[in-house]
Amino acid sequence: MSSSKMLMACLFGVLCVSACNEQVVVRETEATCGNGSIEAGEALYDGNELNPDGCTLACTVAACGDGTTRADLVAGDDGFEGCDDGNENDNDGCTNACSIALCGDGIVRGDVSEGELGFEACDDGNDIDSDRCLSNCQRARCGDGVIQNTYRPEEECDDGNEITTDACTNQCREAVCGDGILRTDLSQEDEGYEACDDGNTRNDDECPESCQPTCGNGVIDEGEDCDDRNEIPDNECNDCRLACPINTLLRFYNGDQVCFTAELMTWFDGQTLCQSVDKHLVYIESESANQWLVDSVRAHPIRYGGESLQWWTGARDDAPGLRWVSGHPMEYTNWGGGQPNPNAQPCVMLGDGGAWADVHCSYEASVICR
Repeated sequence: MSSSKMLMACLFGVLCVSACNEQVVVRETEATCGNGSIEAGEALYDGNELNPDGCTLACTVAACGDGTTRADLVAGDDGFEGCDDGNENDNDGCTNACSIALCGDGIVRGDVSEGELGFEACDDGNDIDSDRCLSNCQRARCGDGVIQNTYRPEEECDDGNEITTDACTNQCREAVCGDGILRTDLSQEDEGYEACDDGNTRNDDECPESCQPTCGNGVIDEGEDCDDRNEIPDNECNDCRLACPINTLLRFYNGDQVCFTAELMTWFDGQTLCQSVDKHLVYIESESANQWLVDSVRAHPIRYGGESLQWWTGARDDAPGLRWVSGHPMEYTNWGGGQPNPNAQPCVMLGDGGAWADVHCSYEASVICR
């Protein structure tokens, strides 16, 4: 056999052996993927056994969907695969384009349940939060913290919480007086504060249309001691403040409210009681005022527990001298015999007969507020 014929035989996969007498023994060999030659049924061979590259171990061209993720490329290269699960399900963790499923890729995953990592309720392929699908692939709803002003025009606000008594209700409407929801997130001095909200704009019921505390509405609002629905000045409730402490008798002298209580207490406790209704222990500016107090006490002896009584006044007989704690000028006195006490007791008491005496402030007596 000529050398040229032998070469052709070898090229076609035939084993050739040459002897001195030029006799040739030929034996056929089986074609195999990986033998270094591209043979019938093989697309290509790259000369290595690295499977996740452009040529598979089956000598086929690597392609998306073959179940093998290429590892020889980087993101941005032609043919790069982030994954390859070998199926045609576009809604699982690996898309049909061999990309890892991500929120925002426009494909809704269907292989995970709500509450699981990667769950998508929607996926519109954009990062716009003001449409039906948020950028986190959750459906837009009232309470998601995003104001939907495109397809949900009824959303005026969205604070992302479930508190309905703040500036934004659970219906995503701005809180307003008259919506029937009482705001609790503000103090009385804050704009928008509501003392009440009955869901109407009537002024003839317990809650006025302003939702603000209104003296005279019959409701004891914040900052009010009482509310008797009237503006009569000569009763126990005036401008929604108690004229006198509870369980006291109210009388008027020269336009002043004067409160009598038979409860026994120290001078300091009496002054505190009077201050609780914006008054002081009584000041006495004249003989007629002094006599009026005595007559008032004697007119109701049973109410005060007897006829012989002692009452604290607002006079103090200590430094810087005799004075009324109310600040009124000391223009009149009516000391009893031996008074004022030479031991200089600081607090002054009115006796049943109208005479004054100074005693220890820790002594207990009844109280007159003015």
